[in-house]
Amino acid sequence: MRNNIILSIILLITAVFLLTGCGQAAEPLEYTGEPVASNYFAPSGPPPFEYEENGQEPEDININPHEELAQFVDALLTTNNFSGAILIRQGDDIIISQAYGMANRAENIENTIHTPFAIASLTKHFTGAAILQLEEKGKLDTATALDNFFPGHDDLENVTVAHLLAMRGDFGDRTHYVNELISSEENFLPFLEGLIASLPEEEYRLFSARLADSPGDPFSVLLEFSESEAVRAFSIDHLENQILTSWNWDPRSLYRFRYSNSAYWLLGRIIEQVSEMKFEEYVAMNLFAPAAMENSGFEGIHDTANYYDARGNTVLNMSIFARGYSSGGLISTVYDLNLWLDAYFGGILFCKTMFDRTLPFIVSYNYGWNGFSSNGRWSHTGGGGNSTISYIMHNHANDTRIIILSNTFRGRQINNFVGQIERHMARGI
Repeated sequence: MRNNIILSIILLITAVFLLTGCGQAAEPLEYTGEPVASNYFAPSGPPPFEYEENGQEPEDININPHEELAQFVDALLTTNNFSGAILIRQGDDIIISQAYGMANRAENIENTIHTPFAIASLTKHFTGAAILQLEEKGKLDTATALDNFFPGHDDLENVTVAHLLAMRGDFGDRTHYVNELISSEENFLPFLEGLIASLPEEEYRLFSARLADSPGDPFSVLLEFSESEAVRAFSIDHLENQILTSWNWDPRSLYRFRYSNSAYWLLGRIIEQVSEMKFEEYVAMNLFAPAAMENSGFEGIHDTANYYDARGNTVLNMSIFARGYSSGGLISTVYDLNLWLDAYFGGILFCKTMFDRTLPFIVSYNYGWNGFSSNGRWSHTGGGGNSTISYIMHNHANDTRIIILSNTFRGRQINNFVGQIERHMARGI
C-alpha cells in the first residue's frame, strides 16, 4: 500500500516537473527605501565627511585616526548601499560596529549588529575548532585514515582527517547545496522516493498528504519537515553517500589544495561519530557556550535576515542540510563573531600550545582558515555563486580584526570594501 502511494506521488510530481520546471525565481519585491544605519558601538564624533570631487579626503591633522577610519568606512558602505553589518576592532578598541539596510524589506525591519545572518563558509572555523578540541582531549588523531569513519568506500585508507582539514584529496563540492539535488527530475525524484519510504509511519502520512496538496513545490514541503530528525538523518546520509561515491582517488590530489565544501561536510560527520553528538549540539555546547555566543545557531534563529539577490528577489532561507551543515550552515552576528575570535585566540576553547602546534603557516588552508600570510594575517570569506556575503579577518601582528556580514548577493562588493578599508588602515593606523 505504502509503495503504491509513493509511486502515485512521484508520478504526480514528475508531471509537474515536465510542465512547470523547478526552482523558478520569485517575483522582485517592491523596495525603494534608502539604507538605514543602526549604530551601536561606533565612536561618537562629527558626521561622515563628504568626498571632494577629485575623490580625495579632506585633510584634518587633528582628527583621531580611529574616528577618521570609522567615518571613512561609514561613508564607503552608505554610498554603495551596503546591506548588512560590520565590526572593526584593533586591540581593545571597537573602531566601528554598525549596521545598514533592511533585514526584512517587506516588514520594514532594519539590520542591527545583533541581526543574525547566514555566514556561509565562515562555519568552517567552527568545524576546525571542534576538531582541535577533540584532538586536545585525545579523542581524535588527525592522522587517522578516513576508512575508519566511512567503511565500504574504496581508497579512503589513503586519505586522513588532516587531509580534509587542509582541503587535500579533491572531494569537490558536488552535493554541497540541495539546489544541485533539485536541479532535475533525475536527481530529485529518487531522493524524494527514498526519503518518503524511510519516514516513520506518522511522519510518512503527514509528508505524503502535504506532497499531495502541493505537487508543484515538493522542495518547500521538504523544508517544512527539515526539523524532523528522520528527514535530517536521511538527507545528511544521502549527501554523505553522494560525496563518497562520486569521489575518485588520485594520489596527486594529496599534494595540491582545491577548495572543497564536501571535505568539511565529511569533517562534520567525523565530529558526530567521535563526540557521539549531533554536530549542531556539539557546536552549541562546546563552542557557542564557552564563547558566550547567544545569537548563533543553525536554523530557527529569531529575526534572521532575509536574503536578496542583486535584483531584489528574495532568496530562500534553506534548512541546515540544504545550506551546508558543517561546511556552511551556521547563522551568527557580527557581535557574536567578535566574541568568537576572543575565545578562539584567547585560550578559552583550547590551549595555546595546541593552537600553535596545529595551525602552521606552511599550508594554504587549514582548520577553517585561508588567506594565511607571513605577517600574521588570517582571513576567510563565505558566499554563494560569485557573491561574497561574509568576511572575517584577524591580523596577529597588529591585533586587528574585520567582520562583515551581508544579506544581499552583490558579486565581489564585500571583497572590494575590504580592499579599500585595509588600504586606508595601512595609510592611517
